[in-house]
Amino acid sequence: MSDKKKGLEKEIGELFPGVAKRNCAQHIYCNFKKEHMGQLMRDKFWAIARSTNKQELKKAMSDMKDTSDSAHTWLLEHAGPKKQWVRA
Repeated sequence: MSDKKKGLEKEIGELFPGVAKRNCAQHIYCNFKKEHMGQLMRDKFWAIARSTNKQELKKAMSDMKDTSDSAHTWLLEHAGPKKQWVRA
């Protein structure tokens, strides 16, 4: 289901206050790969999404930036807060 940013997220937040929400990494990846294709970018993305602590996340983000600054910037701008789609 998609509300295309028409308010569903806000309404759910009001109905269930204090409940943690998460963004789907698979959906983020589907948008990410439109601009950043290839196996290497896929592997770097999923390394970030699967990070389980802050040190792993920092290293994975650094690896992504070293590989492609534009991909790193895209994630920061379009993926939303890391705490909503990254395990760490």
